[in-house]
Amino acid sequence: LVARAIHRLGPRRGRGMVVLDCATVDEAGFDALLSGTETPRGPRRPGLLEQAHRGVLCLEDAPALPPHLQARLLSLVEAGEYWPAGAAAPRPLALQLLATAQDDPQVRMHPGLYFRLARARLSVPPLSARRDDIPALFRHFLQAAADRLSRQVPPLTDLVLARLAAHGWPGNLRELQAFAEGHVLGLSPIGPAGDGPDRPPLSDLVAAYEAGLIRDALREAQGNATGAMAALNVPRKTFYDKLTRHGIRPADFRRRDMRRSPDPDDPS
Repeated sequence: LVARAIHRLGPRRGRGMVVLDCATVDEAGFDALLSGTETPRGPRRPGLLEQAHRGVLCLEDAPALPPHLQARLLSLVEAGEYWPAGAAAPRPLALQLLATAQDDPQVRMHPGLYFRLARARLSVPPLSARRDDIPALFRHFLQAAADRLSRQVPPLTDLVLARLAAHGWPGNLRELQAFAEGHVLGLSPIGPAGDGPDRPPLSDLVAAYEAGLIRDALREAQGNATGAMAALNVPRKTFYDKLTRHGIRPADFRRRDMRRSPDPDDPS
C-alpha cells in the first residue's frame, strides 16, 4: 500500500508500477521473467523490466529473492540497459526501484542491492502499534466491501468499536479487511447482538472502549490534559489513574510545534 502511494504521488505516476513477488520466483525462469520470452506462435511476451521501464518496479518481500538473483537484478538496474528476448541490441532501462520486507532486510539481502534501496527507508508499524488508525481504516474497508458486495454499510456500534480496540490484529491490514467484509455480510464474531465464540471478555471490551474515548479526547484537545479532563467530565486523579492503567501519554497527542509549551496540569 505504501509503495503504491509513493508511485501514485510521484513523478512516475503516468507510467506503470510492476510488482515482483520475490517469494514465488522460479530461479530457472528468472531471466525470462525479467527479459520476456519469444513464442513460436503469437507476439513476444514482454518481461518485467520492459513493463517497468520509466515506471516503478516493486520487489515484494525482497529478502526472499536468492542473493545471486538479487545481484543479477542489481547489475541490470545499475547498467541502465537490458536485452529483451529476441532483441538484436540492448534497450535502455530507467526505473524507480522499491522493495518491501517483513523484518530487517539487511540480514538476508545482497549488500549492493540493500544499500541501493536503503537510501530511503520507511518503517510501517503494525496495527497493534498504531491503534488510533484502526477505526478509520475499518470504516474505509467497510465502505469498500459494501460497494463491492452491493450491501448497505452496517452501523458501527460501540460494541464493534470496543472489539476493534481490544483485538491484537496479528494479521494487520488483511485481518482487519477480512473482519470488515465479514461484518458487512453479517458474519463477524461480533454481530448485532454481540455474541460469537471470539467475543472478548466484557472487562477487555470496556477497558478498550474507555481507552479509545480518552485517546479521542486527548487528540481533540491536542494533548492538553486539562482540556481532555473537561471534555470527559472526570476528576483529575481519576483521569491520571486511567492514563496509567491504559499506558496513555498526553504528550503523544501534541503537535510538534506545541511540545515546547508544557501543560501545567500534566506532570509528564
